[in-house]
Formats: sequence, C-alpha cells, structure tokens
Amino acid sequence: MLSPFPGMDPFVESQRWKDFHAGFLSELSALLVNSLRPRYEVLVEEDVYVEYGRLDPRHTLQPDSSLAGEPTRPRTSGGTLLAFRPGVARVRLPELLPDEERHSYLEIRRLPDRQLVTVVELLSPTNKMAGDKGRGRYEEKRRDLISSQVNIVEIDLLRGGTRLAMGEPLPPSDYYVFVSRAEDRPYSSVTPVALRDALPKLTLPLLPADPDVELGLQAVFDSTYERKGYDYGLRYDLPLLPPLPPEDERWIRDQVAAWRSSAAGGRG
Repeated sequence: MLSPFPGMDPFVESQRWKDFHAGFLSELSALLVNSLRPRYEVLVEEDVYVEYGRLDPRHTLQPDSSLAGEPTRPRTSGGTLLAFRPGVARVRLPELLPDEERHSYLEIRRLPDRQLVTVVELLSPTNKMAGDKGRGRYEEKRRDLISSQVNIVEIDLLRGGTRLAMGEPLPPSDYYVFVSRAEDRPYSSVTPVALRDALPKLTLPLLPADPDVELGLQAVFDSTYERKGYDYGLRYDLPLLPPLPPEDERWIRDQVAAWRSSAAGGRG
C-alpha cells in the first residue's frame, strides 16, 4: 500500500530515516544500473567516521587488584616465574570509546577505466546538523568534489537541519534536489519540492558526450515505501518532528484519515 501523501512522507523522517536511507539508495541504484549498463557502473559506497568519546564514569571498570602493589618477591605459577614492579599505585582512568557514524552514497563510474563521473548523495541528519563534526566532514567532502570534474547530485528529503550553503538564499520549500554539473560551475540547478507535491524527476548528468539519465524520484520513494512495509510500520498517530505549521498539520491529518478510510474500504 502506498503512502498517504503524494510525495515525501514526513513520518519517515521522524521514525525510520536510517532504514529509509539505505532502502532508497538501494532502489535508486538498481534503476540506475538498468539505465547505465554497460558503459557505467553504479556503486554503493560508504563514508565511515570514527569519534572517540569518554566512557560514562559510572561504567568505569576496576582493574584487577592483583596487578597493583604486588610484593617484590617473584612468585611462580605453573612453573613460570612471574615478577611484578613494587609500589605501582592503582588508578581509575576513563576509557575512550569509538562512536562510529556511517553515511552511504552512490558513485557512478565510467567503464572500463572506472573514472568517477557522478556522486549521488541522499542527505542525512548529520550532514545538516550545524556545528556537528559530521556536517563539517560533509562540507569538506563537498568542497573537494566541487573543485573536481565530478558531477554532484544532492537529494534533501529532510525538513529538519541546516540547509546546504549556496551563493544566494534558497527559495522557500520543504525539500530540495541539487544538481551540480562540472561544466556549469559555479552554478547549480536547484529544484524546490513542497510537502504537498510529488517528488520530481531526477536529471542525472554523466560525461558531456553522453545524454543525461532521467529517473522519477517519486517512483523510487514509492518502491522503497512498499518494500519496507512502512504502511503498517509507521506510527501515523505520533507527532511529527520537526513540527509543521497548523495549516500543514491539518492537511496531514486529513491525508492520513482519508488513507485509513480507503484502506478500511479495501479490506471490506
């Protein structure tokens, strides 16, 4: 069963973003492979960031008491001589624990030389969180790509967070699709998408000698939604995050009510 909404489902952002991110890229990759083979390959790649944070002191483990302040006389265990340094004071130190953040994206490479031609990003909350290290790393990666001859497609289906920095203010909207062609820089194509609108067609640039590939993002979303079973997995009775203006909240409630009525009628 399809989503209650004509375009992006805002409840996905609130409740299932990580799962949706992986599913959407998988669906998009499969469609691109059919359109681009055999001249190009489509790869799902991953940026992995590891941060080390301090362990909660309440969970600090005590060292084995036998390893501190042992006598100077060597002792044996099973025939092996064991010696310990005298007077080693026992201390309690906080651990540094790894905090791993993964972000998947698509690479389109020309065959057979595997030249990187286009990068497709579906933005994540960490990409849009001002002051977050994930945001800083993404901006650094973005600057490197803009300085290269690689095309960049960025799909922003998140209402929350800080928008991507552009040379001029973005037109007001809920969602955006950015297409940065290597030959058109410093200009990018920006497609605003309202909450109440269907997702647009994506025009994917390749090498200048090859025509663009056009894909319907709404079809990709619908396929992801159905495969993931969000029609029964999402809680449409919970409040949305981030919240919406009152008029949009009323529209959301009306859409969900009509969707539930239609589903009940179909079961009857």
